[in-house]
Amino acid sequence: MRDLSTHNAANVAGPVTRPVWLVYLGFGVPLRLSSREEITIGSDTYSGANIRVDLKGFRLAIFNADLQWSSLFLSGVSGTAVKIWAVWGEGPFDAVDLDLWFDGELGQGTVGTTIEFQLRPSAPKQTPRLSVTPPTFNHLPPAGAEIITPSGIYVLQGSE
Repeated sequence: MRDLSTHNAANVAGPVTRPVWLVYLGFGVPLRLSSREEITIGSDTYSGANIRVDLKGFRLAIFNADLQWSSLFLSGVSGTAVKIWAVWGEGPFDAVDLDLWFDGELGQGTVGTTIEFQLRPSAPKQTPRLSVTPPTFNHLPPAGAEIITPSGIYVLQGSE
């Protein structure tokens, strides 16, 4: 669990909490969108866009009334990297204020006056990577021991 930045903690405690969604789409030239006005954080600028983030339903919608985004999304974008952050209150914001809420890729979508895509979460990452060796695992059967299961017999081998 991660603590909120000082900026976010102060704004979440306020009477009205409205997050700013920041969306990164990993095209050849990355597309960065903000659910409010244009926002710059570090060297990254997020363009203001009318976007809707639904993380319960794993959906991302971008309002496209003037069809400005159509050509970018018509060329098969399934599998494109997506990251979505939330930040609260009013800017200026720092990188430490960003709370990552989604890391994955675009799935199936439709393009029209609204561009809507399924969001596919990334596979869970296993960390830290542990080896089955001492000192983490001190009580292992010796090499050559047989383990009998309904699907077969497994013979343990030592590492080379």
